[in-house]
Amino acid sequence: ALYLGAGTRSVEITGYSILHLGPHIETEQYRSGEWHHDRCGHRLKAYIFLQNVSADSHPTQVAVGSQDTLFYSYHRFAETRFADRYVRANYRVEDMVGALGHGFVFDTNSAHRALAGSGVQRDAFMLEYNARNKSAALRAIDPKIPCPGVARRLS
Repeated sequence: ALYLGAGTRSVEITGYSILHLGPHIETEQYRSGEWHHDRCGHRLKAYIFLQNVSADSHPTQVAVGSQDTLFYSYHRFAETRFADRYVRANYRVEDMVGALGHGFVFDTNSAHRALAGSGVQRDAFMLEYNARNKSAALRAIDPKIPCPGVARRLS
């Protein structure tokens, strides 16, 4: 809670979803397979694995330390995508892997992607956390800002 605000009352769960990635996904069909940030500044997502996740089951990859990058744009979709060459030249990349029931939390302002290609199915439960009232304030400024994201909203 201190990461997004002053205390536990300053953070709220703003959405949730079940994410299913089949065994054969390609970046052309799944845009989250491209390096990107989520276009809404600091927001946390927690993933809980619904089966073992390894390097061959489309793990989320995170560019470590990129959450503190001030990106040029948070509004234009095309400006939130990055070349693999750029990400790997500037950040250490970590695969988010683990056993059934384990998971991870990351800041969606980080450059991240789901590793596309052939592999094993991956399913995860996702919770989205924002600073309290952030989502409503951003939507009042511009309803196209994806915060909260495409998760089912808890409101």
